[in-house]
Amino acid sequence: MQPPLVTQLIAGDRDAFAELYDRFGGKLYATAVQLNCTHQEAEDIVHDLFVELARHRHELSNIKNLEAYIFTMLRNAVSRLQRRKKIGLKAFLRWTSDQIARNRTHDVPATLPDEDLSNALNLLPEQQRIVLVLKVISRTEF
Repeated sequence: MQPPLVTQLIAGDRDAFAELYDRFGGKLYATAVQLNCTHQEAEDIVHDLFVELARHRHELSNIKNLEAYIFTMLRNAVSRLQRRKKIGLKAFLRWTSDQIARNRTHDVPATLPDEDLSNALNLLPEQQRIVLVLKVISRTEF
């Protein structure tokens, strides 16, 4: 038999979703931050997680442990974010290498060539972004 909260969630009860958020929202946020998400990323992940729960609430009938399920969703979302960050960084490094190879004078580009690249760079923590720009684009020696 399902716990009453799960039954209410499946039925789309807004109060049940509010209770679920009150019970787990802070813990999920703190866990995301502990898993190296920025505060904004943690907020976004928790928000998206609850949206997904609402969208797929009918699938909750097969869930034995709701808390474990929710924290597994969080872990998977953080892993996807970290993979996207790595892919973005690799693309940025490839682009900068190509730019340096093409630009014999090694001038620093005034702007990045496209929005995707800028977004990839902005995914990095500030200190990493500064080091990357200084090292790769400006060819600063440390």
